[in-house]
Amino acid sequence: MWAWQTPSLTYIHSNKSRGKAAIDNHFENGLPSSILVIDRHRSYFNMNVADHQICLAHIIRELIYLSELDATQTWSTQLTELIREAIYKRKTELWEDIDRSSILNRFEKLRTTSTDNLHQKIIVIIKSLTKYKEYVFKFLFDPDVPYENNASERLS
Repeated sequence: MWAWQTPSLTYIHSNKSRGKAAIDNHFENGLPSSILVIDRHRSYFNMNVADHQICLAHIIRELIYLSELDATQTWSTQLTELIREAIYKRKTELWEDIDRSSILNRFEKLRTTSTDNLHQKIIVIIKSLTKYKEYVFKFLFDPDVPYENNASERLS
Protein backbone atom coordinates (compact mmCIF):
# COMPACT_ATOMS: atom_id res chain seq x y z
CA MET A 1 0.00 0.00 0.00
CA TRP A 2 1.14 3.49 -0.82
CA ALA A 3 -0.20 6.39 1.25
CA TRP A 4 0.16 10.05 0.30
CA GLN A 5 -1.13 12.62 2.73
CA THR A 6 -1.53 16.35 3.13
CA PRO A 7 -3.07 18.03 6.17
CA SER A 8 -6.48 17.79 4.50
CA LEU A 9 -6.31 14.93 1.97
CA THR A 10 -5.21 11.32 1.86
CA TYR A 11 -4.59 9.28 -1.28
CA ILE A 12 -4.03 5.52 -0.94
CA HIS A 13 -3.27 3.08 -3.73
CA SER A 14 -2.02 -0.46 -3.91
CA ASN A 15 0.69 -1.82 -6.12
CA LYS A 16 2.77 -4.98 -5.95
CA SER A 17 5.86 -2.90 -6.64
CA ARG A 18 7.77 -0.64 -4.24
CA GLY A 19 9.62 0.85 -7.22
CA LYS A 20 9.50 4.17 -9.01
CA ALA A 21 7.14 2.79 -11.68
CA ALA A 22 4.46 2.31 -9.02
CA ILE A 23 4.74 5.98 -8.14
CA ASP A 24 4.93 7.17 -11.75
CA ASN A 25 1.71 5.29 -12.58
CA HIS A 26 -0.13 7.64 -10.24
CA PHE A 27 1.99 10.79 -10.45
CA GLU A 28 3.59 10.83 -13.90
CA ASN A 29 4.92 14.37 -13.38
CA GLY A 30 5.85 13.70 -9.77
CA LEU A 31 4.68 16.08 -7.06
CA PRO A 32 6.81 19.13 -7.91
CA SER A 33 5.30 21.40 -5.24
CA SER A 34 5.49 18.84 -2.44
CA ILE A 35 7.93 18.11 0.33
CA LEU A 36 7.78 14.39 1.06
CA VAL A 37 8.30 13.02 4.57
CA ILE A 38 9.71 9.61 3.84
CA ASP A 39 11.62 6.56 4.94
CA ARG A 40 14.89 6.25 3.07
CA HIS A 41 13.41 4.13 0.26
CA ARG A 42 15.27 5.03 -2.94
CA SER A 43 12.11 5.43 -5.07
CA TYR A 44 11.10 8.56 -3.18
CA PHE A 45 14.44 10.22 -3.89
CA ASN A 46 13.93 9.64 -7.61
CA MET A 47 10.66 11.57 -7.67
CA ASN A 48 10.18 15.05 -9.03
CA VAL A 49 9.37 16.88 -5.78
CA ALA A 50 10.27 20.18 -4.13
CA ASP A 51 12.19 18.52 -1.30
CA HIS A 52 12.35 15.69 1.26
CA GLN A 53 12.33 15.20 5.02
CA ILE A 54 13.41 11.82 6.33
CA CYS A 55 10.89 10.47 8.83
CA LEU A 56 12.63 10.79 12.18
CA ALA A 57 10.28 8.31 13.85
CA HIS A 58 11.71 5.68 11.47
CA ILE A 59 15.25 6.75 12.34
CA ILE A 60 14.61 6.70 16.10
CA ARG A 61 13.14 3.18 15.89
CA GLU A 62 16.20 2.04 13.97
CA LEU A 63 18.54 3.72 16.46
CA ILE A 64 16.81 2.03 19.40
CA TYR A 65 17.32 -1.32 17.68
CA LEU A 66 20.99 -0.50 17.11
CA SER A 67 21.44 0.45 20.77
CA GLU A 68 20.04 -2.93 21.76
CA LEU A 69 22.10 -4.72 19.13
CA ASP A 70 25.36 -3.30 20.48
CA ALA A 71 25.02 -1.90 23.99
CA THR A 72 28.76 -1.15 24.17
CA GLN A 73 28.56 1.76 21.73
CA THR A 74 26.97 5.17 22.41
CA TRP A 75 26.69 6.50 18.85
CA SER A 76 23.07 5.47 18.33
CA THR A 77 22.03 6.82 21.73
CA GLN A 78 23.72 10.14 21.04
CA LEU A 79 21.95 10.52 17.70
CA THR A 80 18.63 9.54 19.28
CA GLU A 81 19.11 12.24 21.92
CA LEU A 82 20.02 14.83 19.28
CA ILE A 83 16.96 14.05 17.16
CA ARG A 84 14.65 14.13 20.19
CA GLU A 85 16.16 17.43 21.28
CA ALA A 86 15.64 18.92 17.81
CA ILE A 87 12.01 17.78 17.81
CA TYR A 88 11.51 19.20 21.30
CA LYS A 89 12.98 22.54 20.27
CA ARG A 90 10.73 22.66 17.23
CA LYS A 91 7.69 22.02 19.45
CA THR A 92 8.57 24.34 22.34
CA GLU A 93 10.78 27.20 21.16
CA LEU A 94 9.93 30.22 19.08
CA TRP A 95 10.82 29.53 15.45
CA GLU A 96 13.47 32.25 15.34
CA ASP A 97 15.08 31.06 18.61
CA ILE A 98 15.89 27.50 17.51
CA ASP A 99 19.67 27.02 17.48
CA ARG A 100 19.89 25.16 14.18
CA SER A 101 23.65 25.50 13.78
CA SER A 102 24.32 23.73 17.08
CA ILE A 103 22.10 20.83 16.05
CA LEU A 104 23.70 20.59 12.62
CA ASN A 105 27.22 20.77 14.09
CA ARG A 106 26.47 17.94 16.52
CA PHE A 107 24.96 15.91 13.69
CA GLU A 108 28.09 16.50 11.59
CA LYS A 109 30.31 15.27 14.43
CA LEU A 110 28.23 12.12 14.79
CA ARG A 111 28.20 11.48 11.04
CA THR A 112 31.96 11.82 10.78
CA THR A 113 32.85 9.81 13.85
CA SER A 114 35.32 6.96 13.52
CA THR A 115 33.56 3.75 12.57
CA ASP A 116 36.45 1.48 13.57
CA ASN A 117 34.69 -0.20 16.49
CA LEU A 118 31.08 0.10 15.38
CA HIS A 119 28.74 -2.70 14.33
CA GLN A 120 28.28 -3.00 10.56
CA LYS A 121 24.58 -2.05 10.84
CA ILE A 122 25.55 1.22 12.54
CA ILE A 123 28.03 1.93 9.76
CA VAL A 124 25.23 1.36 7.23
CA ILE A 125 22.97 3.97 8.85
CA ILE A 126 25.86 6.43 9.11
CA LYS A 127 26.48 6.04 5.37
CA SER A 128 22.78 6.45 4.63
CA LEU A 129 22.42 9.54 6.80
CA THR A 130 25.55 10.97 5.21
CA LYS A 131 24.12 10.41 1.74
CA TYR A 132 20.82 12.04 2.72
CA LYS A 133 22.13 14.50 5.33
CA GLU A 134 20.31 17.50 3.89
CA TYR A 135 16.97 15.75 4.53
CA VAL A 136 17.42 14.87 8.21
CA PHE A 137 16.67 18.26 9.77
CA LYS A 138 14.68 19.93 6.98
CA PHE A 139 11.81 20.36 9.46
CA LEU A 140 13.94 22.89 11.37
CA PHE A 141 14.08 25.15 8.33
CA ASP A 142 10.47 25.05 7.15
CA PRO A 143 7.63 25.38 9.66
CA ASP A 144 5.25 23.50 7.35
CA VAL A 145 7.40 20.36 7.23
CA PRO A 146 6.65 17.69 9.86
CA TYR A 147 9.45 15.55 11.27
CA GLU A 148 7.59 12.24 10.87
CA ASN A 149 5.03 10.58 8.62
CA ASN A 150 3.32 8.38 11.19
CA ALA A 151 -0.16 9.64 10.29
CA SER A 152 0.25 8.21 6.77
CA GLU A 153 1.48 4.90 8.11
CA ARG A 154 -1.51 4.53 10.41
CA LEU A 155 -3.69 4.64 7.28
CA SER A 156 -1.97 1.88 5.33
